[in-house]
Amino acid sequence: MALMETLSKERKISHFDIANTMREKLNTREVQETFQNNASVANVIEDFTPKIKNETPQPILNIDSSPTPERENGKARATFFAVIGEFGILSPRDINPIGPFVTELITESRIHSQLRDHNMTNLEIKLLGKVKDLSESSSFFTSIDGSVAYLSKKYPSMVNNDDFDFPLQEAKTMVDIVEKIKPLGFVKHTEVNYSCQFIDEVIKNSQQYLHEKELNDPLLKPGQVLYEIPKGISANILKPSVDAEYSEHYARLLALLNSYRTVTYKPLNGSEVVRIEFHISQVDDLPKIIKSIDFDKRGSTVEPYCQFRSDTFAKHFAKVAEQLWMKKNNPYLGSDGNPLFPLPSRSARYKKSIGEY
Repeated sequence: MALMETLSKERKISHFDIANTMREKLNTREVQETFQNNASVANVIEDFTPKIKNETPQPILNIDSSPTPERENGKARATFFAVIGEFGILSPRDINPIGPFVTELITESRIHSQLRDHNMTNLEIKLLGKVKDLSESSSFFTSIDGSVAYLSKKYPSMVNNDDFDFPLQEAKTMVDIVEKIKPLGFVKHTEVNYSCQFIDEVIKNSQQYLHEKELNDPLLKPGQVLYEIPKGISANILKPSVDAEYSEHYARLLALLNSYRTVTYKPLNGSEVVRIEFHISQVDDLPKIIKSIDFDKRGSTVEPYCQFRSDTFAKHFAKVAEQLWMKKNNPYLGSDGNPLFPLPSRSARYKKSIGEY
């Protein structure tokens, strides 16, 4: 057993070392020129600097939800959520930030994690529905924190989960809203391996050690856009016992999501790349979208400022919702006012880590 642990540690260290070596090599002239040449030959890279020069940036409303860390009490778990829409550096004069919506989920431990994810998706779509009316009266882009295409997996998971209440009308409304708004997606993490093909002759198997954005960041020049060739989105199976209309709405959703495209943009100030999903109906607006993102990346934040603000405030309001609930319904106090912790030896630090206030 000790030998296996030693070998495991050595393997992890070796993996880290390889990843670090690759990161260093990405900054060499040889690798960067190889990437630029191969991506140019493939016609998937473009300098957007001339295209955005005379564009006027528009506000971006980014929608994000955030959960609190799970709290446990026996076999019950609790999570508190908040979702909010926040503008970045630019904001319309006639529209305030949207939300927050807050809610809580208290269930048995066995089903909690999956229900937590479904509740977050539901909250984001509901807030997106509020944007539908606003976008008709004011000019701005709407984005979500994460992948729009990932809804192709979330929808069937929500339908197939017997423990999650997902009525047919809600399923229809979800697809209606996404069809109407066609939000941009700001993707932080992806399992896609695309850019590795353009440097494979100088760095073999980089996709095994580095994420896509880790490759894009040093290889793209400021102002450049990398176009990703779409592979198409496959359907997941809905259980046969559900109403046939769920499948009809899912087919609509898949048709919509298969019309999304992905680009990665390196801002003019040289800050971290932004991975953007957009609907093909917005292709003529891509220079304005890129200009708006570039403007929103003028600060010191890693992501666009609208994404930073929505993430920060969603976390804040989720925490506030938890604290207010805990103050009103302290689940660790008995009716006599005495603590319910079964083991008196538990430290105050441990009690705090599982939710005592």
